[in-house]
Amino acid sequence: MVLVACNGNKAKSTYSETSSDSVSVVENAVQPNNAKTFVLTEAGVSSLKMMKPFKDMSESDEGLYNKVKKESYVDESSGMTVYDYTLYWDEEKIASFSLNGAKAPIVMLHIYSPRISMTNGARTGMFMRDFVKLEGAKAEGGEAMDWNYGVSISIGKIHAFGWWMGEGGDILTEQGKSKAGSASLGESAKLIPEDILPDVTVTDLCVYRKDE
Repeated sequence: MVLVACNGNKAKSTYSETSSDSVSVVENAVQPNNAKTFVLTEAGVSSLKMMKPFKDMSESDEGLYNKVKKESYVDESSGMTVYDYTLYWDEEKIASFSLNGAKAPIVMLHIYSPRISMTNGARTGMFMRDFVKLEGAKAEGGEAMDWNYGVSISIGKIHAFGWWMGEGGDILTEQGKSKAGSASLGESAKLIPEDILPDVTVTDLCVYRKDE
């Protein structure tokens, strides 16, 4: 399932490199209670700062990630080299982002680890219905939206993505589909928790910041 906006046509990856860790290994790091926890805000998380270039902290004592996978490709429409980063703690996927140039700032950051939560406690693994119930949450649906199967769920600049562990990609109930489908072209319909299938969980949190 693709969770980010299309980057255009990709040429073959030119290289891939992984930096291994030299920090102490935390046993069972995939379990939130056995490792450091972090807070995600619209400004980023720990050393991953939005609108700032990436600085590799995998060999520090930060504890957020200890492995970096880096790939690059040439965007055929612009001729620009794009760098895709995926960060891990051992085998646990922590975060990912793409940079439009080696020194470009982080504009979109995806968070996958439940060790990272928002200030209100929202994190991956929670039910999407519960996320929508949080103060400040905004849920909309409409065919014009190209994220998350036509559904936008967010709190400020932090978006929640989710998918249903069943057939197809629908995450809405029949009631929710009816609302989203009735939205006028270019507009969206407001959704409530009951418009979302009960088994849908948050698979990643995404901070999206346009140039400011």
